[in-house]
Amino acid sequence: LDLSSTELGHWSKSGPFCVSRLLATQTKLKTLDLSFNYLMHEALLSLGQVLVATNCVEEIRLAHNPGAGERSNDTTFLRAVGATAHPTGGEIKTGFTFPPMNAFAQFLGRITPLRFVDVRSSGCSHETAFVLANSLVIHFNIETVLLSGNSLGFRGIRALMRLLYLNGYPFGRRMAELQIMGCSLRGVPSSAEASDFAFLDPSGTYSLDLQNPFCRGIADQCLRRWQVLQQKYNTSFTDCFARGFLLDGKSYTPTKDAKNDWTLPQTGTLSFTAAYRLTDAVQDQ
Repeated sequence: LDLSSTELGHWSKSGPFCVSRLLATQTKLKTLDLSFNYLMHEALLSLGQVLVATNCVEEIRLAHNPGAGERSNDTTFLRAVGATAHPTGGEIKTGFTFPPMNAFAQFLGRITPLRFVDVRSSGCSHETAFVLANSLVIHFNIETVLLSGNSLGFRGIRALMRLLYLNGYPFGRRMAELQIMGCSLRGVPSSAEASDFAFLDPSGTYSLDLQNPFCRGIADQCLRRWQVLQQKYNTSFTDCFARGFLLDGKSYTPTKDAKNDWTLPQTGTLSFTAAYRLTDAVQDQ
């Protein structure tokens, strides 16, 4: 299905949601091209949820989706997406504090047949790179990920190399091509408090805004790291997270879904302190 260059999301929020409703009926769709459109957070959330539900798409193209960035001073467009202009005439305020593509990247790992993803020049930041890499970290079928033309910064490139491209688990995974040409090493500023994740030793105190998929990815990686230590050294949950987890100041226990993946709330502030054993463990992840 090719709906590229159709100005979806350019003048109205309804177009992308109509496409999501259409896709919900397509259970044999293999290729989806929505490149050169204007998909924002809500549209990308809806799209991701539908593609996970149908679980059939093998190739996704979302290249050159700048969100609203190119129309930040257009009052007609702003009214259409329910946003307001920045006081200085810069970026758009939509109620979200993270890049739109973060919202979509979190779903990729749950689309089992997925082989090919193209999100070139789509406003991806180092946060998006981390969310995408964390989502696909144990995906078996993914072969090609195209991210050229985004301001990923060294932190985003490091996450992609560590979690996606050089990750040999599970054995036999098909990852073959990661394209990051023209990705600025400087990156873009982040609103997330834990904007720099230390892969070798993520020990530290975290306060994470769970509305941002990047922050949920940070928490997920912290829990995955504990699992590695649990399997190798029989490290208990309390050994690693001595003070436990707090969600908006109240005690919280992370749980897993039917696929053995960690599930985290979509809102609230998650706080915890992690301490990891380093002896013989720095190469485990």
